[in-house]
Amino acid sequence: MALFERLGAFKSWAKETGTARAALARDKRLEDPLSTAITANHFALENVATYGTPGPATSIGFDPVQSILAIGTKKGCVKIFGKGISCTLQIEKPAPIKYLTFQCGQPKLAVVDSRNILTVFDLNTQRIYSTLAVRGYVTSIEIVPGADWLFLGLADGTIDVFDLRVGKMSPYRIPDLMTEWQKFQAEEQMKRGLEGSPKLRHPKVELVSDIQFHSTDLNQLLIAYETAVILWNLRDNVAVRVFEFGTSAAHRSRVTAMSWKPNGESQFVVGYDDGLLCLWDIQHEDQPIAYRYVFQEHHKNQDRTVLNEPIYRLAWCSNADFSETYLVVAGGTHPSDNHGINVLMFNKDSTFRDPARQSILPVQAEVGDFTIMPWTSPYFLGTHDPLGLAVLTTKGEILAFSLQQGYAEFLLPSAFSFSSPWLRQFRQYTNVDGQLYEALMAPPPTSARQPYLPLTGGIAGPRHVYRLETADLMITAHESGIIRMWDSSFVSLRPLPQHTLRTQQFLAQPSEITLFDFSENTGLLTVAYASGAVICFVLNRPEEKEPVTESENNSHVVHDLRMTQKNLETLDSYVESMTTEDTDLPMASDEHASPTSGSGADSTNPFVSDPPSHEPVAETSGSPQAPTAVPVTESPKSTSIGNIEQHLVEQLEHFCLQNAPRIEIHPQKQYQPGMYVPDFTLHTSLYDIVALAQSSTGLLAVAAKSGHIYIVDTHARRIVFDSAIGSGPVDDGNVEDTQTDEAAADIAITMVKFVHSYPPNSDKISVLQLLVGKSDGSLWQISLGDDNSSWTVLGSDQVFGPLGSRIQDVYVIDLQGQEHTSDVNVDTQADKETILSAEPVPSLPAQPLEQPVAEQEEEATADGASGFLKRSLTRKQSKSSKASPSPRRSKTTRDTSDSPKASRMRVQKNPHFCIIVTEMGIRVHLNVSPLKLFSFSTAEVTEEDTNTSIRSSNLVRCDGGIALACLLSNGNLDVFSLPQLELIGTVETRYEKVRSQILQDGRLMVSSDPMEVAQIAFLVQPNMRYEESIKLHDPSRNLPVRPSSHTATGNKSWFASVTAGLQRESLSLQELDLLVGGKDRPLPKAPSTQKRQQTPGQGQGNVFQELNNKVNERGERLNELDQKFKEVNQASGDFLKAIKDYNERQAQKKWWEF
Repeated sequence: MALFERLGAFKSWAKETGTARAALARDKRLEDPLSTAITANHFALENVATYGTPGPATSIGFDPVQSILAIGTKKGCVKIFGKGISCTLQIEKPAPIKYLTFQCGQPKLAVVDSRNILTVFDLNTQRIYSTLAVRGYVTSIEIVPGADWLFLGLADGTIDVFDLRVGKMSPYRIPDLMTEWQKFQAEEQMKRGLEGSPKLRHPKVELVSDIQFHSTDLNQLLIAYETAVILWNLRDNVAVRVFEFGTSAAHRSRVTAMSWKPNGESQFVVGYDDGLLCLWDIQHEDQPIAYRYVFQEHHKNQDRTVLNEPIYRLAWCSNADFSETYLVVAGGTHPSDNHGINVLMFNKDSTFRDPARQSILPVQAEVGDFTIMPWTSPYFLGTHDPLGLAVLTTKGEILAFSLQQGYAEFLLPSAFSFSSPWLRQFRQYTNVDGQLYEALMAPPPTSARQPYLPLTGGIAGPRHVYRLETADLMITAHESGIIRMWDSSFVSLRPLPQHTLRTQQFLAQPSEITLFDFSENTGLLTVAYASGAVICFVLNRPEEKEPVTESENNSHVVHDLRMTQKNLETLDSYVESMTTEDTDLPMASDEHASPTSGSGADSTNPFVSDPPSHEPVAETSGSPQAPTAVPVTESPKSTSIGNIEQHLVEQLEHFCLQNAPRIEIHPQKQYQPGMYVPDFTLHTSLYDIVALAQSSTGLLAVAAKSGHIYIVDTHARRIVFDSAIGSGPVDDGNVEDTQTDEAAADIAITMVKFVHSYPPNSDKISVLQLLVGKSDGSLWQISLGDDNSSWTVLGSDQVFGPLGSRIQDVYVIDLQGQEHTSDVNVDTQADKETILSAEPVPSLPAQPLEQPVAEQEEEATADGASGFLKRSLTRKQSKSSKASPSPRRSKTTRDTSDSPKASRMRVQKNPHFCIIVTEMGIRVHLNVSPLKLFSFSTAEVTEEDTNTSIRSSNLVRCDGGIALACLLSNGNLDVFSLPQLELIGTVETRYEKVRSQILQDGRLMVSSDPMEVAQIAFLVQPNMRYEESIKLHDPSRNLPVRPSSHTATGNKSWFASVTAGLQRESLSLQELDLLVGGKDRPLPKAPSTQKRQQTPGQGQGNVFQELNNKVNERGERLNELDQKFKEVNQASGDFLKAIKDYNERQAQKKWWEF
């Protein structure tokens, strides 16, 4: 059999090759190249823009001096945002980012990942400055504003200090204070004669959960452990106070967060794992001044502390003159309370237990962390008169709120919208109609505007491109049924908030978006859902609004009545067929049978499993005496059977009516102009919608994976076609065997597209066609015609049989390279003359679209049959009936002048190329016909990997030429000439098996992450320029002067002011540097000597820069050698001292000592 199959395949190949050569020999124009203007010199891979974030956010930081925002992601990337600019930094080995913080006043960014690797980035060069593997597990970080010291709290209870200027660890270290404190408590109890707690005798090592400097005094450092908070004095290097809260030493509350009071006083608040908030004073360590819960009134009548969630984060802020303070709390609520971020506001007359006002910032997702964003000053812990706060949810979303009255939500950079909610689909449109584009880009109404987060940092270079010279529109679909639109001609994506749609409010039940489509000519937005519903949205234009007529409003009712009538006719045919089958059976006479038709109806009931037996009936013809009719009373059983039959029929009718497609027109409410509003909803029973297509004439095609297709006239709001394409047995005309029902069920629709090309029965005039591609490689066409009042179906044919590879896309172009989409109905002026002078072309009779062709043929061939008999008759007639096949396969019409094959023998005035892109190759056909001219297989360029497939494709244009670009699954982007399909060039990319879209101007949209989309140019266009030139650190923005400890007066009492005046002065930055860095602090690390990309006109300057870098590198090496020499010298001195001490101890030993 294998030999015969090979012979058959060779025969088919020879036949196709011969036919193609004959066509090419007749018309030499078919060999004229269309891609001569595109050469390999046009290919260059350049990054245009990147949208979104590289993964879910895991940490967040803000620099108030430079006014830039940074987030760390799960993939080990750091993305920084400024005024219309953004930059992505990558650590050496990808790992989730735990902590990140800016060094305010310096171009440094410190990052700690989950592997406890500390990475410091230089914001000037946007490269890694230094890396260090921390000796333990980092549990908290704290940086001193204006200084170079980064304090790292570890899981072993100690604190290390990293020098950001030098890039190394400082010799200063804070020991495990909690372990020492517990040992001290055990010794005190032993002195008193008490046995002591086992936890005190064998203390557990507690991690450092938080570190925080005093808001004005650098000498005071709060260190939070698991069960206590310790106040550390840096100048004296001692622990001053220990603050513990609990009923006993064995049952201490767990510390989860803390925050100093922002006005410079000696008070601080601590949050615990049971939701409790305690206010402490550093002068009193025995017990807190006051304590409360987030919702204190709920705890007056009953104790619910066990059910409260822990306090996750605390920040105590103040206004400009310190007259009011407000405590921002994340967590601490009861399951029955309102969730979000709580804000407790205190004034001069309020107490900690009774705040003046309490508010909630609504956050839908669970809060993971938040950070306070100051306006300009990083001092007072960044909580003095803050701009707002940025919230990080556990899903990786970022939100921002103002802390002014009303707590308005800020509009963040567009990148954050890709993760809030998560991005599901995206599509870029580059050929939007000019007037439509202007209407979409119109500014929103004043009432609909949302305040932007004021990020003013970053510097754009002189060659930086903010906006491309294109008219691009991007549409994204997100979770929860949200649709967003963007002006993607801006590199940073300009949002169009007036076109944001929360589409689930227009559905009876919530459902996720499966796909969407947008018409670049009419602006119609179509959204399909997993429930089978399809909603059409139109742009609200007051001048184009038309009143909805009564006939249009009742169109769905008319359609339901038609479908009900059709279902009733089907049921009648089933009953009639069952009656015919029972009548054909041999029956004997039955003298007790009733001659009426009532009993016969019961005997042919199709819903009864065991029909009554047929008994002999006496002959009536020729008999001298007619039989006596015996009266038969209807039994209760027969009555119940009739009721059951009627009930089942009613249920079946109701089920068919529910599953029948219908259109629901949405009421016209008072929407604001310039916004998208729902027009109508197409309700279907298709839960597997895989393709949508729109034409410029207002037709919408909805295709399901099962093969069912709906065509809707969006202008008239009615269904004009409802049928399954190729659902029955397939007869390709060359073989006798047909596909089985099981194999046909696995064949799915992969694409639909409206084009203008020649129908099967003509080669002179093109008509609107819907091309349907399937997973087995077969292509179908549905020809449509406009009768000035409604659309009609001219025919539905299979273009060619299965190719063995799923069809990805189809393009139709003419000899000039013009693509024949749905808005092109004539080719050239010469074609118009040909069409006007041509004789009338016979066409298929116009058929009403409500009753598809396939259903009419099925009713005609299987009339009077049902069940298995009906399917058998259908198969037999499909094989045997050769009298009226499709015109493409007809032998009688093959030689006629009007047949398609006869017309192809002539030279067409303007033939078309039909380019079919499958998963494993490309084919070029003459018109939309089986005549193949050229072909290409991916195995020809990927001999090593036979599984390489085509992921996406599109026609690309450059310098007047046209070619076909295909992105393969191995990451290569191949460009082929047309129509010969010769490989012009290959561009190697790193995007393998990703969501992608190729634009006709030579740009590639790829998404390797659900939250990020990259735009890359692979074809050099002379009229398009894109370049990124940004600087993250602005040296003109200086750090403000550090305030003294007496600056924040606020509402201090007289006693507190006198006490503060008698205290010792706070540490200065110079004293802190000397105390932490030591006298032998190394010199700062030299700047990176990595070569940067040269710009024109910098050749001579780069020579001196390189010499300067070499001198700096030599100085750095000398400094490192000097530092190593000092370390070796100190180590040798320590070793010599240890030897001397050992010798002295040995000499002083007595004779009884060992």
